[in-house]
Amino acid sequence: MAGSPFALLSRRETFRLGGAAAALAGVGTANSYAMEDTTVPHIIVEATPKLAHLDFVALFTLMHRRIAGNGEAVLDDFKSRVYVTDHHLAGEDRQAEFIVARLVTTNPRPKTEQRAMAQEIHDVLRMAVEKHNPSFWWQVCVLIEPFEKQDYIKTDSKAAH
Repeated sequence: MAGSPFALLSRRETFRLGGAAAALAGVGTANSYAMEDTTVPHIIVEATPKLAHLDFVALFTLMHRRIAGNGEAVLDDFKSRVYVTDHHLAGEDRQAEFIVARLVTTNPRPKTEQRAMAQEIHDVLRMAVEKHNPSFWWQVCVLIEPFEKQDYIKTDSKAAH
């Protein structure tokens, strides 16, 4: 990339180029899309109490790095959090536990890319649960929730200056 016309651009700036330009710059893929603003994605996790002991900050870090490493988002743009449920029920099994992650995006992405991002999130969470070998019934799922850009309102103190 040093001899390319993109040599002086940051990863964020070249990622915004999308398509062939991003591929030439060494970021994204030939299937990339133009991104006007790389805000979001959000990863919002709901966890039941017996699964709340997982180190979610470490898991979010791993998810963020994997997804950004695949060129599907910019590392600094992720916003992730976890909520632990006070009350839950899976079917009629009061002992069942689950993690439901929501991948919320506001930039248009191809379905295949949304699915790839969700799969990374799922795989990280599944492996974390399996590592503890729980004796109860558990589930991990990821819901993909794309929003249109016009349905997203944001104020960013860093961008305001």
